[in-house]
Amino acid sequence: MGELLNDSGLNGAFDEYHSETFRNLISSREIPHVAMMDYLYNLSEKGMASSKTIIGFLENLIDKKTNTEINLSDYAELFPFEPDFELKVMQLIAFHKPTQITAFHIDGEDYFKGNPPKLERPLWTEITKLEKLRLITIQKYKVSVQDLMAMCRKLTNLSHIRVKIDSESPLPTDDQEFAQEFSKSLRHIRNIFYFLPGKNGNREVERFFKTLTTFSIKRLPNAYRIDTLELLCDMSQACGDMEETSQLRQLVLNAIHLQTVASNCQKFPSITSLEMNWDEWNRTQVNDPLKRMELAHPLEFPALTCLTFHELVSADNLELVLRSIGQKLSLLYFHFQTKHAMNVDLNLIQKLCPKLKCIGIKMGGVEASQSLYTFSSLRELDITFKPGMSKELHLTNILAAQNLTTVRLRGLQITVQELKDLISSIQNTNLLENVEFIALELDGGNMNREMRDLMKSEGECFKAAVRKNKASFIVVNFRVNSSFSPTE
Repeated sequence: MGELLNDSGLNGAFDEYHSETFRNLISSREIPHVAMMDYLYNLSEKGMASSKTIIGFLENLIDKKTNTEINLSDYAELFPFEPDFELKVMQLIAFHKPTQITAFHIDGEDYFKGNPPKLERPLWTEITKLEKLRLITIQKYKVSVQDLMAMCRKLTNLSHIRVKIDSESPLPTDDQEFAQEFSKSLRHIRNIFYFLPGKNGNREVERFFKTLTTFSIKRLPNAYRIDTLELLCDMSQACGDMEETSQLRQLVLNAIHLQTVASNCQKFPSITSLEMNWDEWNRTQVNDPLKRMELAHPLEFPALTCLTFHELVSADNLELVLRSIGQKLSLLYFHFQTKHAMNVDLNLIQKLCPKLKCIGIKMGGVEASQSLYTFSSLRELDITFKPGMSKELHLTNILAAQNLTTVRLRGLQITVQELKDLISSIQNTNLLENVEFIALELDGGNMNREMRDLMKSEGECFKAAVRKNKASFIVVNFRVNSSFSPTE
């Protein structure tokens, strides 16, 4: 230990402090990860120790770390301009902790967004020595499909992988030998998340990942989740082609292919979450995007609890789908990103989704011509209004669900009188009597300063009305934004 400290180059006022800290660390039976990393960062940032010295410290300290999760990026940031340092740390981990580490990460979503480097063979080799790994995340580097297969063959305890795939790697999906080897290599994996190697928008890259996702679903029937993050990969083809019963829990579908999916639903009895993308339907039905779809077979997912619509603009198609699968839903979401949007009929949802607990709407609108008071299952309402789609709201109807506990309404454009009416209803009825958290954010972009001040004043009355006779833990927020941003 003395030789290591002498070699460290510590001197002056810091010499005694850092030497004592090191002695305390090395004499401890166990070393918390944060304490060790704080010490090493301190040395590195002050230029008080070389990378060679830090490696020496780690050799003495690493056996005292008891955590079973490692993020290699924590160490790489000590000397970000010395690539070999990362490998040397990995070699230490693999040598000292080959059977203790069960979760391994290399963060890097901000690294090399355009073209991340490939995972080099020396680092790949060291990672595969962690024989008890159950979870692995690699974002800083991209790996080929072939390297992923080889890694999964080596690490037979793996069940959860999150990896950035090289979209230029070979993917011979029609090669039966390759398909069988893929199935065999990844048969023990339960959750697979693919990262794009850069920003999405490249059609060739998107086509590669849609092919990879479809291929993975068809070849890995025992997987629970297969997804490409940041990309809505249509899984309809895999649904139509599936021959074995799949254990998949989540599906993303292009609504234009719902007929195909409906005819083979029985192959997916474990689906709990379903996403439907209506964007292509809207474009192909350009003259009548509200046209009602016809289904020869009903959608039947017996385990389904969560449904997400993307770009759905037809109330008829909303009713069509909810009549098939609304009975068991507990979570229902609507996302709008294009020029299309709709006012979601909350009364229709109440009628067709009697067990629903949460409704979330992003950049859309709502309507409720009748009170939702008898919507007793509803607990949470989270709505971000598209500008211009929150005027003439029946707020008292929307907020009337008797068991609401959480409410978030953003981008509201209501009048002072509408706010006064809401306050009066809260004071004189049971409106919001069970709420635990409520946040109203008004879009004040078209208000002058006097109007914003008046709204803020009424907002204080609103908060007082909600809090009256309520438990002390209730959270009430009210804001008037000078300009509205859905990301706020």
